[in-house]
Amino acid sequence: MRKILNDLAFSWKVVFEEKVFAIIALVTLGLCIAGNVLVFTITDSFVLRPLPYPKSDRLVDIYNNLPGYGFQRAVSSVIHYDERKEKISALEDVALFAFTSINVEVENSAYNMSVASVTPEFFRMLRVKPLMGRVLDESDFEGVQQNNHVVLCYPAWAKLFNRDPDVLGKAITLKGQQYTVVGIMPEGFYYNERYTQIFTPFSFSEGQYNEKQRHGRHGVMLGRIANGYTIEDVRTQIDELNQSNYKNIVTVENREAYDVGGFATTVKPLVTRRSEPYQNKLYLLQGGVFIMLLVGCMNVSNLLLVRSNARMSEFAIRSAVGCRKTGIFRLILCESLILSLIGGFIGAVVGALGVMSIDKAFAIRSTFGIDLTLELPSIIFAIGVSIFAGFICGGFSLFRLFGNNTSDMLKEDSRTGSASSFVSKMTSGLVVAQIGLTFALAYVTLLLYISFSNVTNANIGFKTDRLYNAMMSFRGSAYSDADKVRVVIEQLRDKISDISGVESVGISRGAPFAKIPGFYLYNMTIQSKPEVNAISRTMPITPGTLETWGVKLREGRMLKETDNEDSALVTVIDTFSANKYFPEGAIGQRVRFNDPSFRGDANAYMEIVGVVDHVKIRELDLRNLKEKGVAYFTYKQLPIRNIAINIKSDLDQTSLRLAVEDIVKKTAPGLPLYDFASQQSRIDYAIIKSRVFVVTFLACSVTSLALSILGVFGLVSYVSSMMTREVGIRKTLGAHKHQIVSMMMVLGLKRLVIGLLVGFGIVGLCTDLIRGYLFDLSVFNADLFTWVSILIVVGGGIATYLPARKISKLSPSIALRDD
Repeated sequence: MRKILNDLAFSWKVVFEEKVFAIIALVTLGLCIAGNVLVFTITDSFVLRPLPYPKSDRLVDIYNNLPGYGFQRAVSSVIHYDERKEKISALEDVALFAFTSINVEVENSAYNMSVASVTPEFFRMLRVKPLMGRVLDESDFEGVQQNNHVVLCYPAWAKLFNRDPDVLGKAITLKGQQYTVVGIMPEGFYYNERYTQIFTPFSFSEGQYNEKQRHGRHGVMLGRIANGYTIEDVRTQIDELNQSNYKNIVTVENREAYDVGGFATTVKPLVTRRSEPYQNKLYLLQGGVFIMLLVGCMNVSNLLLVRSNARMSEFAIRSAVGCRKTGIFRLILCESLILSLIGGFIGAVVGALGVMSIDKAFAIRSTFGIDLTLELPSIIFAIGVSIFAGFICGGFSLFRLFGNNTSDMLKEDSRTGSASSFVSKMTSGLVVAQIGLTFALAYVTLLLYISFSNVTNANIGFKTDRLYNAMMSFRGSAYSDADKVRVVIEQLRDKISDISGVESVGISRGAPFAKIPGFYLYNMTIQSKPEVNAISRTMPITPGTLETWGVKLREGRMLKETDNEDSALVTVIDTFSANKYFPEGAIGQRVRFNDPSFRGDANAYMEIVGVVDHVKIRELDLRNLKEKGVAYFTYKQLPIRNIAINIKSDLDQTSLRLAVEDIVKKTAPGLPLYDFASQQSRIDYAIIKSRVFVVTFLACSVTSLALSILGVFGLVSYVSSMMTREVGIRKTLGAHKHQIVSMMMVLGLKRLVIGLLVGFGIVGLCTDLIRGYLFDLSVFNADLFTWVSILIVVGGGIATYLPARKISKLSPSIALRDD
């Protein structure tokens, strides 16, 4: 132990004796470790960190799949809930819940809030205690009825009652009915990534128990695995139950769900609901920063090799006076570990600053519903990465000394032995590896950046300039009549249109890229092709909405005022559906959507009267765009209660919002106008999740490129120092400066070219992995290959030229004397 402490003390002095070397090594390692700490913290927050509930690893997400109908993550029915609660012994509890947006009235004030209806097992399953009062339990449910009790989350308590400590027993109005507050949840509590503000008892209806509703979409299901069982046991038991149900199916609709829809059930850890959308991106990003770490380690290794070569006489003397080789090895490792641990501390500090910067710049909490914080696992990871970097950096020096005896070390010190050639080859190999990894990282980063640009600049099918929208919900006893709702919608449209500076107004069930877009997914049955399994989103709108959005008509006509409750059912579809399902022509075709809202008839066919440009709704994502067609209907034929008011206007956002709020208060008293925003801001919000990963990846790539160029500079500087005798002789024999520079440039550029070839190979090996993240872009892009190669060659060329120019200026006498 004493020897190790002495070695550490001596190594500390040696490391900081050459301040330039120490600064370069520490900055290099600090940046590399900071990048790894930053990305690991993001990965930990999104993927690895458990949910904020006791024993959350026992919680599972249970959802149905109907791929034949286009539902890859369908919600469950009340029948599924009852069966699984009763028959799946591997589940301790099963809960069903449904999210919705509801108007909340308190003391003559109205707000729109996210409300979740939950079954009595929900809070028991999460095992979270309330701050005040109690949670919902079996006492709040009586058969298919429920008591009108609510539990408020902390933000709702603050907003509705200003944190009144006497809130228990007070009333709020939801959907025209009074509910009594029985509990307040603690600050920071939330379910998954959804910002639910109010919990109510799940309301069952007799119709939901009808066998025809076996595959109805009533709610989201989660479960808690019972003690002694595993998630595989849950999957097996649910699969067996599904197979048993299939054998006993009595309705044609339910049999089709299996035979046509491909009905199956997926069981996953609940944490995957939070992490799944980002998992692949994070792993790709983690791979990128690991490459950056390798590049940095190679850089420091080169520096240590140069230093070890200069210290050969020291090592030879130590060996001659009886120091064992293990003692020399220990010294080198101590130096490496000191560098890496200090670099790790710097990296942890810089990484923490990076975490705070990203959290602030991209509003991670509000954007992703996740707390991005540097916690103990990130600190442990930083220490582990530091130790790993230390062994990597010192390992090359140890390998270089392995097998050398005292005479070999003396030869090394004279710079004429064969080992010098070995060191030169080793440093050259490290630089080639750096260039290859850097090229691959830079190339992939630019591919992702271009792909991201393609996504953000993709044709979304409508114009966002001067377009604003806000949400309203016609809920409550005062607006239970559909005809009254239609009248109010028409009044709102007319009055808002009269505002000076407003060009046009359209009202729809939702808005593109809104938090709740309002585009519902339905099976579309084509009368002339009943065998075709078609899927489409549906959107009731007022005439003029598509024109307000700036959507172009391609065939037929737009919806008109004469398309009303008394006229024939009509629809306008988009080019996506038209091209996919009606290549022979869509106008005049008849379709239905199995939606009973159309005059109470789920089998009502309607005529396609127009085809418009495809409008992207919400799928702006770096990995892919999951497109589906949209069918538009007049609001008079398909009633709507949740609406978006779409306004094309030259007014500034604040003035427009105040004017619209005033009209809403006078026309629809008691109904809140919420989520007022420009359409462009909604799109910006939709792509920010991808921007986080692209910006972080770009920063890693730039850092790696800088380190690689520094590595080339280090190699050429090292080789220059080894060639002072040769340069002196060449200049004595008449060599000119440009000849010396040319010789050194050839040396450096040769490594660059070999490194680029290695980089090409790495990209080729990763083709399948990269392809899944690209939009409208091929993995192999000749122009991009060329530009990245030029960038690296120019940077490496400058890094080669500077030390070559310096050594070419040495006079022969000085060069020979220094040697």
